Amino acid sequence: MKRWIPMFIVGALIFGVAAFAQGQIEIILNGEATQVAPGTTLADLVRLLGRDVDDVDVTYNGEAVKDRDLDDIIVQAGDRVSIVEEDDEDRFGLGIGIGLVNLDEEFLADDVETYLTVHLRIAFGDPRAHRGSRPGLRGYLEPEIGYWQSDTASDTLLGINIIGSFPFNALDFFVGAGAGIHMLETDAVVVDGDLVQAASDDTAFGVNAQFGVDVHLTETVTVFGTGRFDIIDSADKDQPGRGFSDSLEAKVYLGLRFRF
Repeated sequence: MKRWIPMFIVGALIFGVAAFAQGQIEIILNGEATQVAPGTTLADLVRLLGRDVDDVDVTYNGEAVKDRDLDDIIVQAGDRVSIVEEDDEDRFGLGIGIGLVNLDEEFLADDVETYLTVHLRIAFGDPRAHRGSRPGLRGYLEPEIGYWQSDTASDTLLGINIIGSFPFNALDFFVGAGAGIHMLETDAVVVDGDLVQAASDDTAFGVNAQFGVDVHLTETVTVFGTGRFDIIDSADKDQPGRGFSDSLEAKVYLGLRFRF
């Protein structure tokens, strides 16, 4: 009789495990089959993984889920759930562009010159505020460097812009405005023996307005196109034969933006 007792205990354990398993449902969590209790919510799964709902991105059957909905969605057998650490992707964007700048008469240069630019977009605000859906508007602070050079003049720009971006499917439309310092240089220009333009080294303040679009190639790379107008106020504008007067630069350029 005694030798049947261990067998009885083993049988009871097997029966208990089987009964417990029958009370579970199987879902696919982060790519692996996982047993969970009926009635488990997405928020429960986040806590079971030892995470905070504010620090993760949750995808349920292929759809991103907002934080406020995690307690309301109960998983069912066969559901696919992905729970990953929230990162601040797209918080920064390094842009490199080349295009054309249309100059006015003050520069005594060709109408159009090549324009080069490098800028860094820095998203401001809480990046987690829009988790689960693309934001309707996102703001960026954008330090920039710009440069053009002609036979008789050049302009190096150090500026900063505020950009508002409006996502739409694979496109991000944006508008912005900014200000900066233009380091302007001119060579002396003599026409028929007359000094038309004296050599000048001037630092001027300028403002700009711009608009454009980003086209997403991958999750981290976009092609962008920008149109903008820069108005420059020169300190030497009231000195005859010296430097620049108020001037306008109209620019269009294309480039690549690398998000990280």
